[in-house]
Amino acid sequence: MHRVLVIDDQSFVRAALRISLEHLGVSVEEAENGEEGLRKARANIPDLILCDLDMPVMDGCETLEHLRNDPILSGVPVIVVSGTMTAESERWVMRAGARAVLTKPFSLDALTSLLRRYLNTGKDEQA
Repeated sequence: MHRVLVIDDQSFVRAALRISLEHLGVSVEEAENGEEGLRKARANIPDLILCDLDMPVMDGCETLEHLRNDPILSGVPVIVVSGTMTAESERWVMRAGARAVLTKPFSLDALTSLLRRYLNTGKDEQA
């Protein structure tokens, strides 16, 4: 079973992602901010990380930098999930090592497509 770490300060977003991911047969771990997310990722290396940008304690940009500079976590695909993405911030996160951007609000189809691409789930789930 694939493991995904969801890093987002909004509990309702984490819940929506958890429900969607579990529906697709994915195990989910949650973190409220980047600092907690890094700790959890190091303790149990996920197959994929979904990370918000705008969070307290450690934002998504700083979290992404730490992930890419960590020899153990640098290969884990990161998808940035954000409702405030600008063209400039999207270019930055992609240059910083994110694999993709998922815009809030997201559809189950968009999430499923990204999972297929980065986890190779082979699932044919529909929204």
